[in-house]
Amino acid sequence: MEVVSVGASYMMEAVGVRRDCKMDLQPPPPTTYTPPHRLTRHPSRPPGCRGGHSSKTTERSCCGGIFWDNTERRWKPAAIYMQVIGPKRRALTPLRVFRGVICLLVLLSTALMMLVCIGFLTAVVMRLFSIHYSRKFTSFFFGIWLALWPFLFEKINKTKVIFSGETVPARERVLLMANHRTEVDWMYLWDLALRKGRLGYIKYILKSSLMKLPVFGWSFRIMEFISVERKWEVDETPHAPNALDL
Repeated sequence: MEVVSVGASYMMEAVGVRRDCKMDLQPPPPTTYTPPHRLTRHPSRPPGCRGGHSSKTTERSCCGGIFWDNTERRWKPAAIYMQVIGPKRRALTPLRVFRGVICLLVLLSTALMMLVCIGFLTAVVMRLFSIHYSRKFTSFFFGIWLALWPFLFEKINKTKVIFSGETVPARERVLLMANHRTEVDWMYLWDLALRKGRLGYIKYILKSSLMKLPVFGWSFRIMEFISVERKWEVDETPHAPNALDL
């Protein structure tokens, strides 16, 4: 299963998913989500995709997409609601600063080690003999490293992640378009991929500028992420509204 996250909500219409992300879903149980009036929402965004931060540090996002139904042998639309509930905001103490620095150092050091030691062997050396096994081993080791993030989210930071909506089958191809309400909602999709057993196969469509980042940009290239150019001068042309008809 390759989970592709696209930070562009208008692309939902290309796969038949409405922008309001309702998709004939039953409303979430009252015990699952914070009531809508406790969440903040930008006035220009549809009510079906409420999200943001509240005094309870509750964040809600929704993703529209399609998944491959292996039984019916066809692509089917899906909508997934994601709610992240974290602890209340507290004063920034030296202990929390130290913990944050340690977590950051662990992620950066392991990322560099994976890139230099393992990434070179799997993505360069092994690719000379077999492209298939090169991608397999790269995805395997990438998934092991990426599992650190859900561990830090849910165990260290005591964050509770709740997924609801339509069930995404495990070990199948899935295309997800997140409405990208916050800077980290795409990272919480790793929790979903981890639960589906396909964390190492996740792919992203991201800005080309991110491919130039040291260490992480190199990893994006090894993992074959797709880069796109985002320029308003080009996107606002009259041909842009017809792009979904292609």
